[in-house]
Amino acid sequence: MKRALEKEGIIFLGGVTPPFRGPYIWKNMESLQFDVELPGTIQPATVHMMYDFIMESWIGFATCAQKHVGGCSKEDGIYCNAICYPNREGEDFQVSYLKHEAQHFYDQNHFPELQSTDIEYRAKLVELIYRRDHTILRKFFLEAEKNPDFSHSYAAYLILQQLSERVFNKEYEGNREEWLKIDYSYIASMSLKLYKECTEKLKKWSNRTSV
Repeated sequence: MKRALEKEGIIFLGGVTPPFRGPYIWKNMESLQFDVELPGTIQPATVHMMYDFIMESWIGFATCAQKHVGGCSKEDGIYCNAICYPNREGEDFQVSYLKHEAQHFYDQNHFPELQSTDIEYRAKLVELIYRRDHTILRKFFLEAEKNPDFSHSYAAYLILQQLSERVFNKEYEGNREEWLKIDYSYIASMSLKLYKECTEKLKKWSNRTSV
């Protein structure tokens, strides 16, 4: 399919969007360069802006194109569905897309053995660190699910669980209104601590496995 579409000038990207396989097929693309600030580093990133989709994997098919995939990280850069981010200066693009996907790119290069849930966990922490209000936290509440088969949902659940222990001193605070009472800068600082702890564990693990 990929070869046949490329002959017609159409771009094809196959693979898995957890938990299912499904193709991304689109007509036009623009490549942009960014230097993305992440905790403790600057990650250069090539962003391929995708336009004029024909098919957006199984998610587009299952929702009759009512739900979109924002993008993904590959070896040659990070891919972005342009329709999701009309404002490239806003936090949705600058933080929830660009920093999130740049973190994927960083982790895939530095910790290639990471599982999908761990990759999503770290990228979602980065969103919490750089966001300025509770907006992304509300999103995590909607998608959080204690099911390891769905990496995005399970990562959101793990973050809320671990933040609950630090912010509320309880196993899991499921009342969203209680979170909104907490100054967001404190939630961001606790998210940064979780991120740093995770990074230190990964570095120690990488040093042991490389010996």
